Amino acid sequence: MIQQKVPILFPIVFGLFDLLLFIAFSSMLFYSSRIIAGPMGLKIYSRFIIPLSTKEFTPDKVSRMKVDSDMQSGDKRYYGITAVLSTDDKRLTSGIPDKKQAEWLANRIEECLGIKNS
Repeated sequence: MIQQKVPILFPIVFGLFDLLLFIAFSSMLFYSSRIIAGPMGLKIYSRFIIPLSTKEFTPDKVSRMKVDSDMQSGDKRYYGITAVLSTDDKRLTSGIPDKKQAEWLANRIEECLGIKNS
């Protein structure tokens, strides 16, 4: 575009759009999270190539796990698991293709934390 003597605004706008696409693509490839649930509490490790953050919640701060619809693509629904905390909610997972799998995982996390199912 610069060789064709296009106004400088166009290469800047297209460059920023390319950067946005690159960030989204690399996020899909390199972002991961690990959830560890046990009697000591819930630990969530997030990383994007390098470790980004670690969040810890004690079992008394986690009241329950909630399975909800995360997104939809055509007729296919995907589900996510949210930890309902005493202060707010924290999304743990997303993109689970089967509701029964998501419910099983949520129940398993509750069991590991020692939360009684109602």
